[in-house]
Amino acid sequence: MKALAIFKREYLEAARGRSFALITLLTPLFVCALLTLPRLVAGASSVVRVVVVDGTGRLGPTLDDEIARARRLGSARGAAPAGFSPPAPRLEIERAPAAPDFPAALAREVSALAGGARGADAPAAVLALSPRAGGEDPEARLYVRRAPEAAVTGAIEEVVGRAVARQRVGDRLGAQGDATAGALLRDAEVETVRVRPAAGGGAERDVDAVLCFALLLAVLVPMANHGGEVMRSIVREKNERITEVLMSVVSPLDLLVGKIAAFAALGLTQVAAWGAVSWAVTRVLPATEAAPAPGLPAASLAYAALFFLLGYAMCVCVYAMAGVIARDVREAQQLASPMMLAVMMPLAFVVPIHASPDSGLVVALSMFPPTVPTAMLVRVLVSEPPAWQIAVAIGATVAVTAGLYVMAAKLFRVGIWSRGARPSLRTLGAWLRSART
Repeated sequence: MKALAIFKREYLEAARGRSFALITLLTPLFVCALLTLPRLVAGASSVVRVVVVDGTGRLGPTLDDEIARARRLGSARGAAPAGFSPPAPRLEIERAPAAPDFPAALAREVSALAGGARGADAPAAVLALSPRAGGEDPEARLYVRRAPEAAVTGAIEEVVGRAVARQRVGDRLGAQGDATAGALLRDAEVETVRVRPAAGGGAERDVDAVLCFALLLAVLVPMANHGGEVMRSIVREKNERITEVLMSVVSPLDLLVGKIAAFAALGLTQVAAWGAVSWAVTRVLPATEAAPAPGLPAASLAYAALFFLLGYAMCVCVYAMAGVIARDVREAQQLASPMMLAVMMPLAFVVPIHASPDSGLVVALSMFPPTVPTAMLVRVLVSEPPAWQIAVAIGATVAVTAGLYVMAAKLFRVGIWSRGARPSLRTLGAWLRSART
């Protein structure tokens, strides 16, 4: 009951502050704007129109077939994975009307390109196919205003390359050669079937790396902010001798648990509010083919909440111990920084973890307590780890956290009375051996 009283006091004192309300409401709006607006802008201008000027006089029908094939493949492309990553630009290739004067037709199209016309029908590039002497393959030259993306140039090269290959094969085969070449070079149909392993995990989910990064930030930001608040609160109350008064009526463990539980509840309140505002924003914004609203399975959200609580309890306890040991906030931050660096380390490896969630190093990181809250969170978002790995990760984190709480309570019992120089490792060991929780 005493821990509950501490919890109520700390929670209400922090929740009533204006800064808490502003951060809780404005942060998700700011993050959603950063993540969603670039995707919407990219979606609004993701069509790249290329005009082909054929000076050979021979590739016209074949080129039309390959352009139609490219359009069919583009329309059959699957939906983007759940998340905020901008979609790849859609390529629209069309052949300019045949003209007897190839240089004049090319000059006209290049002049229109250089004129900087705007709108949906404005070309982004002009592809010139110039004839060569001796019946050799035509010379292809791409005129652009700015450097195109690699996906665009690759698609153009594929269309032109297939058209030239069909023409080359048709010339060798003679009559009916183009139809035969088209049959020989037709695409093989491949159907993708998702397989859920019977045991041992590994099935991937369509969650992109940007969304994983956003969820990790939603977990780590409250963890760091409120952990720092706990640390500063302990340092302030220790220096002002408020803790000495509190410990005359409550045990060190009750004081520690009540204070940390209050800030954990604040963190959950913020994460829940961020999730609600983010969900509302993604539903209010128009869902288009270029920018579908991201979604996550309920199990992934439950795991996110679980690993947030585990990481929060562990890291905030470390912050609390740093606050007891240090003489001021600067020293406490130095003591707690190695732990937070270990927790945040997977944040720098979101893309590799997303690409290979079941590699040996990633599995090891996801089962090592300091990195469990972040590494395992990414794994459960993009794949299905074996149940035993999740159980081991949770069990190890709970055991380490329980040990940290016992150590923190012992340090509270003795360290709260210490003054002067920061204690050495030998002194800390003596505190742990002599104190009772």
